[in-house]
Amino acid sequence: MLTVDSPWLTEMRQVQQEILTDILNPKKRTAATFRQQTLQKLTQLKQSYIQGYMALHTNARLGVTESDRKTQLTQDTKAQNLQKLATIDLMPASQLRDWQNTLASLKTCTQLTEQDLQINPICPHCQFKPTTEANNAIASDLLAEMETQLNQLVQEWTQTLYANLEDPTTRENLNLLKSEQRQLIDDFLVSQALPNPLTNEFIGAVREVLSGLAKVIVKTEDLQKVLLAGGSPCTVQEMKKRFDDYLGQLTKGKDASKVRIIIE
Repeated sequence: MLTVDSPWLTEMRQVQQEILTDILNPKKRTAATFRQQTLQKLTQLKQSYIQGYMALHTNARLGVTESDRKTQLTQDTKAQNLQKLATIDLMPASQLRDWQNTLASLKTCTQLTEQDLQINPICPHCQFKPTTEANNAIASDLLAEMETQLNQLVQEWTQTLYANLEDPTTRENLNLLKSEQRQLIDDFLVSQALPNPLTNEFIGAVREVLSGLAKVIVKTEDLQKVLLAGGSPCTVQEMKKRFDDYLGQLTKGKDASKVRIIIE
């Protein structure tokens, strides 16, 4: 159940070796106190496991209060606004998906007791196994980080949207909008803040303005392969050429002034 670097495993092996050594010694194993002392060692070892597992379980699971905060984050207006903005092609929707997946991975369990672990080595309520949950972060700390990330995403996406709408390439498209749509975009450009509430009319106006831009997705794993192709280390000129050639392939046949690169 425990990871290979768990201190309890070292303790367990030590006790195991002590007991096996005593069993192989006829004088010790026939002593009147042998059974009692051996059971005492095993009982202490079991209690040590229970305490250690309880601590790991507490770190890995959300309590009642944290679970309520998770629900509030899921339903937060900011998260809902990002979901709407993610329907715009030029927005980095993968960032929102990563945030949602991490938040969803945080599990809640408040039912585990020491009595449960007297008969079962894992939590019977949530089946927590340290070996299968690679993320060692404290769940409550990760939840707080998710809250901070949500605010950062809103700020970054707002700035990304503003930068693209301010671009001279897209500004000329503003004249093609209906007056109501144009007003929504103009208000955003002046305030540099998302409308409250974020309406479908605003999203539609933004889509229309940005429709002339071409989205090009660059995946980090593909970029790494391209930059390492031909060997490493390499000169600055070689690295620049690899990168330029890769961009050239991605944007072939497109108007470079209208291309917007999104890294995923």
